[in-house]
Amino acid sequence: MRIRFALLVALIFSVTPIVPSGAADRGDRFALVIGNSKYPDAEAPLKEPINDARDIGDELKRNGFNIELGENLTGDAMRRAFARLYSRIKPGSVALIFFSGFGVQSNRQSFMIPVDAQIWTEADVRRDGFSLETVLGEISSRGAGVKIALVDASRRNPFERRFRSFSAGKRRSTAPASASPAPRAANRCRGFPPRWPRTSLSYPAPSHGRPRQ
Repeated sequence: MRIRFALLVALIFSVTPIVPSGAADRGDRFALVIGNSKYPDAEAPLKEPINDARDIGDELKRNGFNIELGENLTGDAMRRAFARLYSRIKPGSVALIFFSGFGVQSNRQSFMIPVDAQIWTEADVRRDGFSLETVLGEISSRGAGVKIALVDASRRNPFERRFRSFSAGKRRSTAPASASPAPRAANRCRGFPPRWPRTSLSYPAPSHGRPRQ
């Protein structure tokens, strides 16, 4: 098994002990897995997103998730994929997002970039990108019991260089965190640096004692 894939799987399944058993028994585990590699504005396709997305999708399927896999998605295709994920979520469901491709941060939000994005200014990021915080907020509003996001996004991209003096490289955070508004009954913990990639996690509070991390 490739070391990179092993690390990604370890990140995702480090949270399985806290996934509600009821959701697993009912099959209420839903995952949207996206790998974007062919950006026309990039000098060459990214090498890892497609294979990583396929491998992660297969592993999630083996662990009881209902998977939708998207490759080289345009903005419209990503919008439809998120809408389908939202429509499947029921109260208490487990919802997981995996994205590999280009990412840009703007106004303290993390944006996943579709392959057809036309980004020349920072305002274009907010127009064409998909805010991870907004996506997790929508999932939370649908009543998901557990929200997991693993974003493996390269910021060495052709977009930021157009409106920023430098573009940071890759960095992975393994600490669980909540990146979206959560119900009052939910416990949240933060532990990631403000860089990409990162893992995000939110889950319901236990009935007593300290929350598990």
